[in-house]
Amino acid sequence: MATILLLSCGGDGNASGGAETGPSAPAPSAVVVPVIGEIAPLPDGAVARVNGLRAGVTLPPGQPAPEPGMRLVRIDVELCAGEARLFVDSAFWLGLGEDDTVYSAHLGVRDLVTLTMAPGTCQRGTVDLAVAEGVGLRQVLLMDSTHTTVARWSAEGRPGPLQPLGSEVTPELAVIGSPTELTAGGSVTLHRVAPAAASSDRNAIGDGVLVRIDGEVCAGQREVHAGPRNWLVQLEDHRIVVPERTGSTMPTGPVDPNTCERGTADFSVPAGAEARAVIYTDGGIFEEARWRLPD
Repeated sequence: MATILLLSCGGDGNASGGAETGPSAPAPSAVVVPVIGEIAPLPDGAVARVNGLRAGVTLPPGQPAPEPGMRLVRIDVELCAGEARLFVDSAFWLGLGEDDTVYSAHLGVRDLVTLTMAPGTCQRGTVDLAVAEGVGLRQVLLMDSTHTTVARWSAEGRPGPLQPLGSEVTPELAVIGSPTELTAGGSVTLHRVAPAAASSDRNAIGDGVLVRIDGEVCAGQREVHAGPRNWLVQLEDHRIVVPERTGSTMPTGPVDPNTCERGTADFSVPAGAEARAVIYTDGGIFEEARWRLPD
């Protein structure tokens, strides 16, 4: 589950999401609005796409349900950073209803990871919007951190299979087995990965497979905080997988100055998917290093 940054968008800030009670939705732009499956440009050369929309989503038992009178509409979204870093958060996605009300994200299950993505990198995930019963969506809106609408899509269109979105900027890649310098000092090293497609010690996890990474974090002149939650695995379709809650040998906590901590972390990769990259983050939300896995 992603950490959510709540935005002051005129809503009541309740924990289940819902209709915005502030000013009405922004006036539509004079330009042609893309439909589901089409790409919208963002500032600094970034791009975004709504890949699909599904109404009437039912959450698994134990997950927080939307408020009475609300239903969930799940949007499948994808973003790529351009020449600048791109902060991605589920709370930036909104829905404009046919009643001209702006509906916000439900604070329940969503797999779009809150992350400041490095230039040239991409992410795909889903966001559940809490929409009033009986109200259809007219548009899907994307805001930035200043609460400005930077893209919108008409809720029309039902595209078939889509190729992963791409950036015109090539992301910077680290070398497996070699230390990569951290912003706060020190370094991080990815020593080994057992991809699902080639692992001799993979284990079935439900309908998926287990991928294990071997990583090391070294502090410089001051301590750095490390742990399995700093690591992410990215799939070929740009979805991100967070580490399993059990099975890790990576210690969680500060790494003392001029010392190193090494251990493993496990990731459950869905059946039929391929792990394509490993990401190391500062605090779980700021990309510091990325390694491309061999095909």
